[in-house]
Amino acid sequence: MVELTPEAKTQLDRHFEGQDNLPSIRVYMASGCSGPGLALGLDEKQETDDLFDVQGYSFVVDKSLVIAASPITIDAAQYGFSVSSNLETTAGGGSGCGGCSGCG
Repeated sequence: MVELTPEAKTQLDRHFEGQDNLPSIRVYMASGCSGPGLALGLDEKQETDDLFDVQGYSFVVDKSLVIAASPITIDAAQYGFSVSSNLETTAGGGSGCGGCSGCG
């Protein structure tokens, strides 16, 4: 299941304003400075994906990720979007000081 906060919906509406054919938005596992976490990207639906139509947007998520991570919540962040879920990562879920820039 994919949920979209009102703030994220507003941000998506601004980004895609004036476009008639909206692309699918993929939720996927990505590696970052603080370890693995969920991210967003534009992509086509594949056979191994579930499709979620949420407030006028199509989100595609690999079926195995849906099982492991649901519910997935997409929210607006200062620089883009944040994606949270029930998925437990070994790196502490993307918060903290490890990784690329450190705390300093």
